[in-house]
Amino acid sequence: VNFFLLLDGFEVSEEWFAPGRDGIMPAVFLIFIAMIYFVLMFIAVAIVLDTHATIDRSAKEDPDRKNPMIVFIYTYYKMMLGVSLVQVEAEENMKQDELSIPLELLPGVVRRKFIEKKRKMQRIANESFAGMEIYPLEYDDDAK
Repeated sequence: VNFFLLLDGFEVSEEWFAPGRDGIMPAVFLIFIAMIYFVLMFIAVAIVLDTHATIDRSAKEDPDRKNPMIVFIYTYYKMMLGVSLVQVEAEENMKQDELSIPLELLPGVVRRKFIEKKRKMQRIANESFAGMEIYPLEYDDDAK
């Protein structure tokens, strides 16, 4: 049936099949359509089989796996409430000073780029928010 659907999209001239005409033209056309049909069919079958094999294996690995749609809806609901579901256990037990790197310990290029970016952001804040201080000046003094 799909073979005829492929033929439906191409206009076949009746002159090709007229008596006394060269028979190679319709034969080449039909062989081309058959090749395209089989190549596309085999690609589609390969995709379906590969997907089926992958899904079957993942279901066997984790039988307690939740439905992805339910997980998405639950996550979206929590996001709308403003509750974050992401928790990094390594950061929960760390002190505040362990969560940042002192500016003087950074390499020179990184330090300069950070200070340039900080000054640019402060300049934008001064222009846009009437002098609101985003970055304290204490880092500026340390870098000089």
